[in-house]
Amino acid sequence: MNPLTKMLGVYLFASLLAAGPASKPAAGPDTSIAKDQYHFPAPPSPEWTAVKPDPAAENITFINTKHDGAIQLVLLPKDASVDPDIAMNVAVAMIKQIKEERAKAGTEMVMEPKIEKDKRFAIVIHEKYKAGNHVADQLHVYKAVGPRVVMMTVNSVADDDDKTADIHAAGENLLDAVKFNRKAFKKSN
Repeated sequence: MNPLTKMLGVYLFASLLAAGPASKPAAGPDTSIAKDQYHFPAPPSPEWTAVKPDPAAENITFINTKHDGAIQLVLLPKDASVDPDIAMNVAVAMIKQIKEERAKAGTEMVMEPKIEKDKRFAIVIHEKYKAGNHVADQLHVYKAVGPRVVMMTVNSVADDDDKTADIHAAGENLLDAVKFNRKAFKKSN
């Protein structure tokens, strides 16, 4: 697992269990990252709030009010690619990395990482693992948007399968709606 993905997973889980009050409600019906280059509708407010939102940053994290769900969007480096011809090979390599990192950390797996098909996204990896007294149900989802790849990690530690499904759906809907703003891109370059 690359260090960024590992860091995001640790951050998301720690945020779920120990997060204090989120900074403020998400920025209304539309928000952005990377100096306005990527737009998307914020998850439903007031259930979801952005944690320390910074429109210039290339990432954003949302946590729900019960602190049992987190969604993080990250723009991957400019050289990252999810070319459809190699996406499956990349996904298989990512699963191998996730398994190695979880084994190295002594994490008890509830469901080994597996590839899930979703025509909206280039790669979807689903896993479940023990995290303290909770089961973390996590998705790693990748989508090419404009010239960059957007990675979304959505994590649920909810005890209810329906609630977990709602948390995952909120993340998937958010990533599916991300749009590239060419005018802002040209302005910043």
